[in-house]
Amino acid sequence: MTLTYGVPSRCDIPTVVTSRLILRGWRPEDLAPYAAMNADPETMRYLDGPFGVDATERLVTHLIGMWSLRGHGMWAVEDRGSGEFLGRAGSYIAQGWPGIEVAVSIRRDHWGRGLGTEAIRASLEFGFERLPVDELITSTHRDNTGMNSIAHRLGMNFRGVADVGPWRASNVYAITRAEWRSRPPATTTTTTTTTTMAAATTPAAALLRIRQSGPSSGGYPSVDCGHGEQRSRKRTPGR
Repeated sequence: MTLTYGVPSRCDIPTVVTSRLILRGWRPEDLAPYAAMNADPETMRYLDGPFGVDATERLVTHLIGMWSLRGHGMWAVEDRGSGEFLGRAGSYIAQGWPGIEVAVSIRRDHWGRGLGTEAIRASLEFGFERLPVDELITSTHRDNTGMNSIAHRLGMNFRGVADVGPWRASNVYAITRAEWRSRPPATTTTTTTTTTMAAATTPAAALLRIRQSGPSSGGYPSVDCGHGEQRSRKRTPGR
């Protein structure tokens, strides 16, 4: 059989750079540290409990696919200074979801530094800047004091306790575009660039091959993640 190739479908994945974080597309080398996070009972206490490597890989490919299907999704979170994988953050929606939700999960050894708040703030800013929505929500277990505090800190309003679906017994918070825009400016800075990913036509590992389409803002040059390799990153002068 002779194959004829057409123009491949592409998916643009933005890279968001904040004061301390890089929210970016997923890479093969993220799977091991993310699986370690998902295996930690304390980290997963309010996220339906721990799970293993296979389930983590399925989840990552699902999160990548959200960008193609929905035009938004969850990023891998990287420490801007060290390059360490720190967790995941971004937006999510599924059938029956009460709205587009912003969410975050940070490695337990980095709790207490305000990184979750920084990632959710960037996710809200991205959502209201790039998505045709007038409201974003977040849901969190009523006993999860950390996530409840983040929602309050960012001016999200308590809407009630969910009684259906995966949010059962979870607090639901929401904020409108107008409410977000009326808030005082944040002290952290956020810039956005775009990565490009070929549509999935091969096994799961191929979903993780991402190439940045051009130089990033904020002093970050192009990154080729096709084989898990990354050229050296230059720090922005003064940071």
